Order: sequence, then C-alpha cells, then structure tokens
Amino acid sequence: MKKMLSVVLALLLAVTLPISVRAAEATNVLGDWYGTLFGISVTLTLAEDGTYKMVTPIDEDDVNEGTWELKEDKIIMDGDEDGALTIEGETLTISQDDMSITFTREPVEAFTAADPKTDATQDDYQGGWLGTQVSMFGMTLDCASADLDFALEINGTDVSMISAAMGMEETIPFEFKDGAFVLDAATLAAIQAAVSEETEAAEASADNDLKIQLLQDGTARASVSFLGQSVDFYMNPATAEEIEAAKAAAAAAAASGAEEGIAENVEEAIEGVEEAIEEAVEDESDAD
Repeated sequence: MKKMLSVVLALLLAVTLPISVRAAEATNVLGDWYGTLFGISVTLTLAEDGTYKMVTPIDEDDVNEGTWELKEDKIIMDGDEDGALTIEGETLTISQDDMSITFTREPVEAFTAADPKTDATQDDYQGGWLGTQVSMFGMTLDCASADLDFALEINGTDVSMISAAMGMEETIPFEFKDGAFVLDAATLAAIQAAVSEETEAAEASADNDLKIQLLQDGTARASVSFLGQSVDFYMNPATAEEIEAAKAAAAAAAASGAEEGIAENVEEAIEGVEEAIEEAVEDESDAD
C-alpha cells in the first residue's frame, strides 16, 4: 500500500510541479528575447526556473530581475497581470502607460547614421526634408511613434523650421560653408531666448552651432549640442505635398495653442535630464 502511494505521489509531482515550465517549452518562450524602448535595445531572458533578467547595453551591470509565470497566452512578470507580456506567434508584446515594447527572437540592430557628404553643394539641399528619427542622450526615437514631428524647407540659404508638435513655422537665414548649412551659436541662442521665457536653455547651448549636414545615403542630419550631449535630427527628402501638409498641421497646432502643453513636457524632460546628470556627478564625487 505504501509503495503504491509513493508511486502515485511521484506521478503527481512529475505532472504538477513543472507544469508552467512545460507549458512555456510548448509555446517556445524560454530563452532570450530582444526589443527596443525609446531606441534603446532591451534583452529579456526567461529562464527555465521561473526567473527572468532584463538588461540594456547602456548599463549592463544594472540588471532588472524577477519571476515570471505562464497563464494561457500571457507571461505574468512579478505577479503583475496589468503589465503582462502577450504571446503573439513569435513575438512577445507588453503595453502599459501609452508605451509598447515588442520582443522578437532576433537581436535589434542599432541605428547607424551614414557618413557626412563633405562635397555636398548648396543645390543638393534645396527643397523639403521630413523628420524620421531623433537621437539624444543615448536614445533613438522614431518620430511617428514618439509623436514628435518636424520638417525643413530650404530655399537658398533660408531654412524654414516646421513642427506641429511645437506649433511653429519659422524661417531663419543660415550660412552655407564646408558643404553644410550652419546657424552660429550666438544667433541660435538669441532665437531660443526670444521664443522662451526661460533663457537657461539658450545659455546652455549658446556655445554650439546648429548644423544641417547631407549624408552619403541621401538623408540629412540637423545637429546641435545640449547639456554636453549631441542631439541629432534625421530627415528624408520630402515632396512638396508633404511639406504643405506639415505647414498646415503646424498652423493648426499654433492656432489651438498646442505648443503650450508641448513646452511643459519638454521643460519636464529637461529637468529630468538635469537631475540625472546631477545625480551622476554626485555619485562620481562620492566614489572619489
């Protein structure tokens, strides 16, 4: 009788204890998954023992760890069903707070800009340019998903900056030199001070030029340094219709006062970056 009970218990343990892992194996979720958040690659590892690790290349020593379990077509992280990963074929997707990350089995290739076209002529720049990506503070954001639009229209040496997100269309005279359009630091600071009640942002970037450079692959990049970090706006050639649509959207946003809300968001983001830099400096001082 005891021997029979032992056999039954052994069978029950064999069936029930690893059930979550067996289900995970059946749906092939164990192992490494790759995604991006704000242009930063994220690696998620689901281990057989029910633990996970999440890491980014920015700080590989800062590993986010916890536990996971499989429930039907969802992976529950740390018991939080609101932040569950949804299994969709060969992808895992998490959506929370208006943000979404999709993980796949293939590592995400980092964005790499083409080299500058140093022999570009002024004529090569003429016409419209539509923003595609923004790279800053180690992140590369897709303009469409980040709801951050911008466009340029170049006519001679005049550059019109167009953005519905900022509710603006401003035409500014640039200088063409060494194959690129350049707005000197003093003029840039004056423009920033004129459009902002806060002059600190202008002073922070007053020693840096704004440079528009054609790249070897036919795209363009507008670059400026802010808080010691390069901020790069990447653009593709645009049709006249696309530029007219961008102007109409910017005019509508300006009329509705949408730029006030954007300005507040930008100010909050800048404050967050400044706080992070201050903390990093304090940590280095403590380490010394």
